[in-house]
Amino acid sequence: MPRRLTRIAGFTLLELLVVIAIAGILLTTALPELSLFGLRAARSQGASTLYIALNQARAEAVARNRRVAVCARDYFSSASRPLCAASPVWAQGWLVYLEPASGAGGTRPAEAADLIGAYEPVGRVTAEGDNAFQIEARFSQPAVRFLASGRPQEAGAFVLCERSGRLTEARRIALARSGHLSIESLDAARTEDECG
Repeated sequence: MPRRLTRIAGFTLLELLVVIAIAGILLTTALPELSLFGLRAARSQGASTLYIALNQARAEAVARNRRVAVCARDYFSSASRPLCAASPVWAQGWLVYLEPASGAGGTRPAEAADLIGAYEPVGRVTAEGDNAFQIEARFSQPAVRFLASGRPQEAGAFVLCERSGRLTEARRIALARSGHLSIESLDAARTEDECG
């Protein structure tokens, strides 16, 4: 008895091309929003991480009864251990470190054992300065110092701005003279004032 051929269901070439065309259209309309989503996530993570580092420095100063500092990291340094940047670019990350017991106020960790924490850059960063974000430090000194009491040497703020201007909101981390930290989202008008 001859075998009966059964028809196998599938897609025609035309149906497959239509599906690929629709997927391509959806992808091209979604890519800009996905890019903004990534920028928003990096901005939020960067602001939160800086907030955490400042809180860590304050807590360590009290716990160790010594001055602790936070400085901008030289992310592209070839040194064997993380170092503070000579000209601070805060978007390249930051370091939390113990200052010398003599109170001389060094601008970088004196020894590897003095390093408490090393934090990664905010967003995409290159050695040529092609950073997706910039962090404006509103302090008179290149490093933020906490005294053994947990109070900062000076009050100030950091403003985290996205460089291309695609995000209309910036983040501001304020450090009060009491040591209290706050983080806030700036509206479009204040972002324009703070970030230019």
